[in-house]
Amino acid sequence: MVHNEFQRIYDYIKNQSGNNEKMYIPEVWNKYIGYSNYEKCGNNEICVKTYEFYQVVLDKILELETPESYDLKKSQIYCAMPRYSTAWDIAHDGNMNNGTFLRLMILLPMLHYL
Repeated sequence: MVHNEFQRIYDYIKNQSGNNEKMYIPEVWNKYIGYSNYEKCGNNEICVKTYEFYQVVLDKILELETPESYDLKKSQIYCAMPRYSTAWDIAHDGNMNNGTFLRLMILLPMLHYL
């Protein structure tokens, strides 16, 4: 079952499907997402349709297997600072943008497979 907060984010992203706003991201962020509607840019970057990409990200997160119970002794725990971990020049205007919690969610499938 999807938590209400996640569902609110998912619904908002889904309702933006006609919005063709673009963002530039490191190509490696897409490695475990599999989004295919991107433009390849130099320097290992890709340009994606922001809301379309996020919808694929959230769908991928929903597909991930989650254990029925958690044993912290056998778990891998990750710590991240969202503002730092996902900072990137997403507008390609020469300015570094702070990371966001939503952009940090892009990394969850990659962390899942580590």
